[in-house]
Amino acid sequence: MEERKIEQLVNGRLDLLTHLKSIELGAAAAAALMLMFVLDIIPTRDHHHHHHHPRVESKLKQQLKLKQELSSMAMAIAMAMATTSKISNPLMYNWSAPPINEKKPSLRMNQSFRLRTRSLSIETEVADTVESQSLVRRLILLRHANSSWENPSLRDHDRPLSKAGRDDAIKVSQKLQQLGWIPQLILSSDAVRTRETLKIMQEHVKGFLEAEVHFISSFYSVAAMDGQTAEHLQQAICKYSTDEIVTVMCMGHNRGWEEAASMFAGALIELKTCNAALLEASGKSWEEHLHRHNFNFDSVIQGVDSSSPMSENL
Repeated sequence: MEERKIEQLVNGRLDLLTHLKSIELGAAAAAALMLMFVLDIIPTRDHHHHHHHPRVESKLKQQLKLKQELSSMAMAIAMAMATTSKISNPLMYNWSAPPINEKKPSLRMNQSFRLRTRSLSIETEVADTVESQSLVRRLILLRHANSSWENPSLRDHDRPLSKAGRDDAIKVSQKLQQLGWIPQLILSSDAVRTRETLKIMQEHVKGFLEAEVHFISSFYSVAAMDGQTAEHLQQAICKYSTDEIVTVMCMGHNRGWEEAASMFAGALIELKTCNAALLEASGKSWEEHLHRHNFNFDSVIQGVDSSSPMSENL
């Protein structure tokens, strides 16, 4: 009877060692093995001072051989970690021990002991690696909604939105919400029509209220200068954003906003009033993509109905 229990124990631990060796996540296997050595839950043949049935002896030898092979693996992994200080395979982060066969009661372990790499120091290495990977960054270039020309005495900077423009601002905010393009940072011209466009968007979609907002007076003037807007936006985004911010919206005027969108995307983009160009790229920083102009053009969404006339150029 005692011999049978020992055989069950050996069988179970042999299965576990075989599993560790066979999985592709060698680092996780080695780490788990090292932990088991520390806790001494896999005895080798040396822990048994009497002779067993030949079948059990054979399996004990297999167990010892597997442990030796995994020990070599563990040493190689440790040396690699000492050299690189990083482990590149994030899949091992979620690795856990194979399920325990309920028919082998001797293999039941305390539930508090789970062979997870989360409990090892490797967790920190993996987290650092994941954090350093590229993020998808999204840039929204939104032209203000349609403005009113009813009061000819107003300066261009001070013209408010028209009734149609207010309606369009609601539509474009809802479309951005539906697409999941809610900015964390909003940089806007300080002209009345851009301020009003943003105010209406914030009133109808809560996510826009949660964004950090900066009104930049130079956005109004630079949009009228040929070929200047893209570089100016690049400088502003790098100044106000951080690498943790993944979605930025810049609000302004034509001709500059069309030029900037086209330059960033490498394609001709037209922006009517209350149109937004959606651009995205993967990278570790905003500066990386803004300097290289390597955004992918996703689409242009329209707050204004396609049948509505384009009533202004700025």
